Amino acid sequence: IIELFRELSDKKRSIIGLWGELFLIYTSTSVEKTLQAWHENPTDKYDFYHDNEALEVKCTTQTDRKHQFKHDQLVSNLNDHYVASIMLSEDPVKGLSVVDLYEEIKKNCKVDNLNNKLKKIFFKTVGKTPFEELNEYKYDLNFSKKNLLYFKVKGLSKLENKDESISNINYTIDLAQKKSVDNLS
Repeated sequence: IIELFRELSDKKRSIIGLWGELFLIYTSTSVEKTLQAWHENPTDKYDFYHDNEALEVKCTTQTDRKHQFKHDQLVSNLNDHYVASIMLSEDPVKGLSVVDLYEEIKKNCKVDNLNNKLKKIFFKTVGKTPFEELNEYKYDLNFSKKNLLYFKVKGLSKLENKDESISNINYTIDLAQKKSVDNLS
């Protein structure tokens, strides 16, 4: 029974992460450029990468900005490397699901190969989860717009690992204690 709850928790965490990435694509000033920068594989180091610039997306349904990071996500020689911290608020009536965002992005993108990329990544992430189940997780778009902050990775504390035999380091950073940036530049 514990395994069932763990699977449910992992599935919801995956849906929340996908929602955040789709939210950034949908609300961006250029859906096509943002789709081009979107990672091909959910396990890629960066969620968005283009021309030596990277953006990692972190979402939370909690009331704080404590996010889990893999050590490798914060070790970077990129000057323009950011974290987008998005707070979500469930709204089963007026909220948008990952399916809603996916459909809206598809409508707004006029480039076939980018729509194919969107479809590939979307279905790779959601797997065989039925749309009815995906539509159970709806979040308030305007709340997330108001509660989106960006942080420069160089400004975040990280451990220094000098022992190559140690790997898969993970930790939690409370971004509320860090200085956000006004824009990505």
